[in-house]
Amino acid sequence: MNKLFAFGCSHTYGHGLPDCIEQNNAPGPNPSKLGWVQKTGDLLDKEVINKGECGSSNKEILWNLIQHIDLIDPEHDTLIIQWSYFERTMIIKHDPRRADEFYAYKLAPWAKHNDNKIYYKYLHSQIDDICSTALYINHAYMLTKHYNFKKVVMSAPPDSSGTTKFYRKKFKELLLPGLDLIEKNVTDLEIDRASDGTHAGVKTNQLYAEKLVEHYGHILK
Repeated sequence: MNKLFAFGCSHTYGHGLPDCIEQNNAPGPNPSKLGWVQKTGDLLDKEVINKGECGSSNKEILWNLIQHIDLIDPEHDTLIIQWSYFERTMIIKHDPRRADEFYAYKLAPWAKHNDNKIYYKYLHSQIDDICSTALYINHAYMLTKHYNFKKVVMSAPPDSSGTTKFYRKKFKELLLPGLDLIEKNVTDLEIDRASDGTHAGVKTNQLYAEKLVEHYGHILK
């Protein structure tokens, strides 16, 4: 059976759905079977490989894609990348004692560790977020061209409170010619919420999967 690979953050992983939530609203150990990724795979009759990771930045999404790209059959498998929020980032660290020797040290506005506070107080720049995200997406796009992937769709990063019209315009100007992003993210179609009160609910995920297949099925199949 051909596979559907998906990369993204918690919206891709399915955090908050009934089969993907634990105590204190933490995500479950495995991606949700009720999320849009699994539902899209079901509609396309494809085996689903969900590589979404909660809290991921766009830098980390690109990093994860690079780590797993050799698993994807460019001719037959489908690749969906749902890009995350502009303001997140990460630092790649090295620890030979860990199973994942090279790992992502997440930086995001909601994180509480001291390094995070210092970064957002003294180093963070919204225009750098925009430019860096465009670079990551351009890189991913060029990788799919290099490997001659046949079935690829990518969705644009969702807006957050700091995403102004000027920044969104600048972001689009930085994208490579021919790089078309889906403008609607799962968060844009929200008709219900997951039990954590933050992420899209079961009905929204089902709706997003149906819309993906309706509008992009000719690519995804």
